[in-house]
Amino acid sequence: MAEIEANWRQLDEVVARLTSEDLKRTLTSRDPEDPTWTIADAVLHIAAWEHRTAHEAIIGAMAALPDDRLLLDDRPRLWLAPVTWHPNSHLKKDILATLG
Repeated sequence: MAEIEANWRQLDEVVARLTSEDLKRTLTSRDPEDPTWTIADAVLHIAAWEHRTAHEAIIGAMAALPDDRLLLDDRPRLWLAPVTWHPNSHLKKDILATLG
């Protein structure tokens, strides 16, 4: 849970600092078959999965679960990927990599 919240705060802080020029920058990490994504596209993509109210609701639901439902071999279970891996991957691989 602490890792999810730390990643969420980092994402929120980075997005809050983006300028209109940053949002227009083409991602350096996109697949050659779809090279047109910008930082704005990545932010919107993450938002489609992680609106604030949805994030708060899933964190609340997760807090009620025992650790064995959230972790497998001390790692987040696969069903948590939309909350753990997905937004963090786009933040690091796409947005921060493009910003340099």
